[in-house]
Amino acid sequence: MSDTIPARPRSVIGPDGQRLTRQDLPPADTERWVIRRKAEVVAAVRGDLLSLDAPLGVVMCDEVAWAFAGLSMATWNAVFSFALAAIWVKALATRP
Repeated sequence: MSDTIPARPRSVIGPDGQRLTRQDLPPADTERWVIRRKAEVVAAVRGDLLSLDAPLGVVMCDEVAWAFAGLSMATWNAVFSFALAAIWVKALATRP
């Protein structure tokens, strides 16, 4: 059984009969959705250029969103949490 994901097409035929690529689609922050823009998105989904399963720009939970010095954001969160807990324990130990 193969776990490879089939490649998506680079372009599809849009609602006006012209070739439609991802760069031709309306940006995600579009506020005014006219009929033409809606039809382009529908054509992209039907032609498998876009997927409704995984939105663009979303980092999946099994991927590292960002890393610094070889450590992921979750690791840095743990490091700082332990450091703050150690400071808190030391402050309690020195309290009269």
